[in-house]
Amino acid sequence: MPFLSQFLKYEILLILSGFVVVVIFKIFNGRINIRQMLRDKQSRAFSSARMQQLLFTFIISLYYIYLTFKNPAVFPEIDGSLLYLLTASSVVYLGGKARSVKWLLKKIF
Repeated sequence: MPFLSQFLKYEILLILSGFVVVVIFKIFNGRINIRQMLRDKQSRAFSSARMQQLLFTFIISLYYIYLTFKNPAVFPEIDGSLLYLLTASSVVYLGGKARSVKWLLKKIF
């Protein structure tokens, strides 16, 4: 059984690495455009809310993958404080979106 567990661990790592390589290749090839990813759609200015949302999601995802590879036999349990941080990050992002929509509605009406 340890052999099968180890085999699956490396197989999943290989598949995830393949996905990362394909996405990075498509970004450098120009098929995935990320130039405006961190900019606000209305003002075209840098959006700190988008940046913090991206960072929090990326860091917590990497931590989850780490927990999965640390003990592949058990479904990893995420600490509640991390979920609160991710929720707070999403609330900040959505608050910025709500503020920009409110500004847009005032301008239209």
